[in-house]
Amino acid sequence: MFISTMLEKSQKKVDFSLIAITFLLTFLGFLMSYSALFYKYNLHGISTIKFIMKELIRLGISLLAFFVGRSLDPKLYRKYIKIGILFVSSLLILTFILGTRRLGAIRWIRLGFLSFQPSELAKLILILYLADSIASHKESLKNFREFVKILLFPVIIFLLVAIQPNLSTALIIFIVTLGIIYVAGVRISFIVIPTFISILFAFLLIFTMPGKFRHVKNRVTNFLKGNETYQVKQARIAISQGGLFGKGIGKGTQKYLYLPYAENDFMFALIAEELGVVSVIFIILCYAFLTIKGFLVSRRHIQAKFYYALIAAGISLIIFTSSAIHIAVNLGLIPPTGQTLPLLSVGGSSLTINLFALGMLEYLSEDAMKYEIF
Repeated sequence: MFISTMLEKSQKKVDFSLIAITFLLTFLGFLMSYSALFYKYNLHGISTIKFIMKELIRLGISLLAFFVGRSLDPKLYRKYIKIGILFVSSLLILTFILGTRRLGAIRWIRLGFLSFQPSELAKLILILYLADSIASHKESLKNFREFVKILLFPVIIFLLVAIQPNLSTALIIFIVTLGIIYVAGVRISFIVIPTFISILFAFLLIFTMPGKFRHVKNRVTNFLKGNETYQVKQARIAISQGGLFGKGIGKGTQKYLYLPYAENDFMFALIAEELGVVSVIFIILCYAFLTIKGFLVSRRHIQAKFYYALIAAGISLIIFTSSAIHIAVNLGLIPPTGQTLPLLSVGGSSLTINLFALGMLEYLSEDAMKYEIF
């Protein structure tokens, strides 16, 4: 659905449906964040007002990021993409030096009372880099040597994220890269070879650095043996207790030290318990809408604005893979990965980057109206 901004001169139209779904998920995430964390703050004697103010600041910054993304033409980023590559690569390296270790992984850099996760920014920079590189060198789609040069940066980012270790984000980077080059029209043979090499490299990392990936191997081994981890068991209990319409926001019981990190890794299970099956189905449909919308925008730009088309496809892939991995973990379909639920889980880095990306998608969707109304 589109509505006019009433500016007769520009004839600018707004993709109201995209904004509505994005904001709906965002504000639901704010409510569920409070529901998930208020008891922890009370347990440690931290003021509820302090928590709400912190979350409002996080929400305000993230919403500002959305409107900045919607306001700026993505062409502007092409001038600074090399700087962006160097910046995010440096941040990922700096994470190993100054980063905060949590649960055996070094993924965050502490910034005062906030934490920043460089891998979230890396996903967005990766999309812009691939879109710019492929759109600027279309001949590389038929020249394997030139194509491999384009893949150099994604491989570096993949490795830096994987050895944190953060295999869920590394997997997202891998899928997004493959998806963008597929949309671009690269020969299938060009995709098969890098895919095989990446999988081989991943196994080499796991077996040559057993200490760093010990918990990953244990999770995969237990999953293959059919042994559910404690977190997944509690998540499934939470989902089963929710019923059709849930217990009500704030009335769930699994978050009371039964389900660890409900506000992050198991937000889907918490929502299922408190809002029920009907709500989680609606949330899944919202993610499906955002994904399909992105690919529709990509398709409409593919001929006239190739760069725009690849960005839209990349954003869609991030939303789809992130939400799919999170939900699959909560349902016990894949081993635990530590992946947050886009727009809903607590996490300032994730929320800010995702809203900025969706703001970009809004800009691209509005621009696509020049070709066709949908």
